[in-house]
Parts: sequence; C-alpha cells; structure tokens
Amino acid sequence: MSWAGEILIGLLMAIGLVGVLLPVLPGLFLIGAAAVAWAVAEGTASAWVVAAAMLAVLATGTYLKYQVPGREFAAQKVPALTWTLVGVGGVIGFFVVPLVGSLVGVVAGAYVGELIRFRSHGSAWASAKRVLRSIGKGIGLEFAAGLVAIALWLGAVVVT
Repeated sequence: MSWAGEILIGLLMAIGLVGVLLPVLPGLFLIGAAAVAWAVAEGTASAWVVAAAMLAVLATGTYLKYQVPGREFAAQKVPALTWTLVGVGGVIGFFVVPLVGSLVGVVAGAYVGELIRFRSHGSAWASAKRVLRSIGKGIGLEFAAGLVAIALWLGAVVVT
C-alpha cells in the first residue's frame, strides 16, 4: 500500500477514535472497517492476522463498554427509567446542542431519572454521579480498545 493510502487509513482510524468520545460516528466500527480495508489493500496473510487481532480487540472493547456499566447499574439497582432517560437525554441533547449536547442530555437524563427515584436533590445527584462514572468507565474501555487496535496497526505498518 502506498504511504498516501496508509495515511488515509490512519486518518479514518483517528476519526473513529474521536467518534468514541463524540457519539457522532460509530467509532470502533470505523476503526474495524479501516482495518479490513487496509488488509484487503495489503493482501498479505500477515495483514489479515493483524486485522483479525484488531477486530478481536475492538469486539472485546465493545462488549466491555456495555458489560462493565451494566454490572455497576445492576449493583446500584438503577431502574430502567433512569437508563431510558439517559438514552433519550443523550439523543435529544445531540440534536438540540451541537457537539456537547449529547453529554448535557446524558447528565440531565441521569439526574432526572434519579430525582424521580429518590425524590431528593442530594441523593439524586449523588446517584447520578455514580451512574455517570459507570458510563464513563464504559467509554474509557471503548477508547482503550480503539487505541490498542490502532497501535497494532501502526506496529504492522512500521514493520512492513
């Protein structure tokens, strides 16, 4: 593959990594698609091994993104209404306030859900912060998986 092609693949992966933090793009999916495109362009067995390893890391990251916060939500006994309000708040915020609206909506959804549950500002805010930390852990795990996958690709590009 030409250096220009590798730069394009690297840019797509970087955009995917940004997509993990700003839910505008399907982050890990974009990184995986770029990995497969790179393996197709390279056409070597070693490129396919690297792409397969990347896909395994990305799949594990996606699994952990949901599993870790889900376990913490269950341990905190977070009701389905709060989960729903977090999701709805994130979607509404995304469309109302560009770029940061999703984050604002998630925070508002978590707080409102927990306020309905506890009927007290102090308890609701404390619980909402725990919910948000759990969500943050999931995003952190997803981001780490993206970084590891990109590092595998960079290593393969440098070696070849």
